[in-house]
Amino acid sequence: MSTTGQSGGPASEETASHRAAVQRPTKKRHHFVPITYLNGFTDARGRLQVYRCDQNGPPLALSPNNIAFQNYYYSQPEPDGGRDDHLIEDLFSAEVESHWPDAREAARTDALTPISWSRLYLMLASLRARVPATREMVESSLAATVRETARRLDREGRLVPMPMGIEDAWSKIDVAIDPHQSLHAIPHILQSVNLIQEAVGFEVLHNRTGRPFITSDNPVAWFDPRVPEQRRQPYRIDRSDLGAELIFPIDSWTLLRGTSALRRRYGDRPTSRSVTDEGVVRRLNRVTAQYAYRLMFAQDRSSDRLAKLYAPTSPILRSERQPVAGDLICMKLVFGSRPSLPKWRD
Repeated sequence: MSTTGQSGGPASEETASHRAAVQRPTKKRHHFVPITYLNGFTDARGRLQVYRCDQNGPPLALSPNNIAFQNYYYSQPEPDGGRDDHLIEDLFSAEVESHWPDAREAARTDALTPISWSRLYLMLASLRARVPATREMVESSLAATVRETARRLDREGRLVPMPMGIEDAWSKIDVAIDPHQSLHAIPHILQSVNLIQEAVGFEVLHNRTGRPFITSDNPVAWFDPRVPEQRRQPYRIDRSDLGAELIFPIDSWTLLRGTSALRRRYGDRPTSRSVTDEGVVRRLNRVTAQYAYRLMFAQDRSSDRLAKLYAPTSPILRSERQPVAGDLICMKLVFGSRPSLPKWRD
């Protein structure tokens, strides 16, 4: 029988495993836009031009490892009261990010195979689900639900009455949501991306102009291209008569585009073509800039004007109360001013 003092036994293996877990360095910086993805948009010095949408000023020249991260962004509470700083970050790293260089190279060289295509799509889907634009949208929807619940309880006389003059305070009160709750929504967001993926056919665009593609901290966009830009709603398409376009920059000179027309023509087989018209690149960059949340990234400063033009607004959630058959909250995505969510404190 093995004992704790004997080498090679189960007890010693368990002790070694525990020691390794204890000594494992904590992952503090969680990149919501992976370094390996941003590497495709750097200049010859390995720097990005980083436009900060909340600040008026010139872009910063930064390396990808110094931007697009937040401390403990994917950490989760554990049942024993501890915190897991590794699980989700490791999952993204192992299943998505580690395969990205090969998938990107396959797209660049028109060598996509079923495996490289699936890896390309995994990055696309993850960058719709894991970013602050999406997580804050989820938290905003939960906050709106809490406010409306409080309003209903107040109307039913189940809360302490508000002083005269501020009777409607429950509908305006700031509500802080535990950020961990938006992590639970990631699988549902991934399912919504799957629905779009099944509705469009894809083409890889090779940029042969002198103007590079840009990207952002919210690089996956889809919309109904039949709706004029000034009336367009982000991520809204007509499902009864599918007219959809999807934009995802792969690197400064490669972009994945999906449309319903391509689906009807080529099915689910990705195609490719070269773009020599700079006007096409400008249009695609305009979509990317419009969907940016708080950060936009570029290889050079040819998009200074574009970044400034679209900096004030981003895709956000707007909730409106509709008194129909009781209280109904209507939520929709629009282009508007970014919210400043109340900070959650444990």
